[in-house]
Amino acid sequence: MGEVVRLIESENEHIRDLSRQFIPHFTK
Repeated sequence: MGEVVRLIESENEHIRDLSRQFIPHFTK
């Protein structure tokens, strides 16, 4: 279960990085 949570967290981190690149005005 822990590995799944860690995988999801890494995915969220990756998505946030993409969001910063494509939608910089959404980040504070």
